[in-house]
Amino acid sequence: MSRTTFLRALAVVLWTCLIFVFSSEPYEKQSIQPLLHEKLGDSGLLQAMPDLAITYNDTTLSTQRDPFQFVEFIFRKGAHLFMYGVLAAGWSLLLGARVRGGRLLVLVMAAVALTASLDEWNQSHVAGRYSLPSDVGIDIVGGLMGFMSVQVLNLLHIVLTRYRLYHRMETVKRGDTS
Repeated sequence: MSRTTFLRALAVVLWTCLIFVFSSEPYEKQSIQPLLHEKLGDSGLLQAMPDLAITYNDTTLSTQRDPFQFVEFIFRKGAHLFMYGVLAAGWSLLLGARVRGGRLLVLVMAAVALTASLDEWNQSHVAGRYSLPSDVGIDIVGGLMGFMSVQVLNLLHIVLTRYRLYHRMETVKRGDTS
């Protein structure tokens, strides 16, 4: 195993462990609502938010009723997208040298879905946490975003490499050595 492959595999394992560490913490330890109240409570900033509402887990979260809870919800779901996006990017970089195309997508998303499912199962055993299939869906969307980001960056790298090579060849043809 090459050093690069080892480091990528280690990064995937460590990131997966980090996901499970976060999902093992009780809600009260992770809540950012106290911080929001402290930093933004008197500013009126959150109270000036437009009237938005989301129904999640049979509860309606509203910017008008409880803006702190609403912002925390958006933050937490954004964290799901980010964490699983990075996980998928890590898997893509780890497997991408050996597997391409649709097979790579299937393998990466299977790893993301399995991790997300196990993560939700883990959360079901933590006080104050819920295990919801919809969170697995959010994690999979985050995984797709991470996978696609790596693919776009790979494509950009290929295009830029070919552009540089083309211009080097044109420079040589013209005899321009500067």
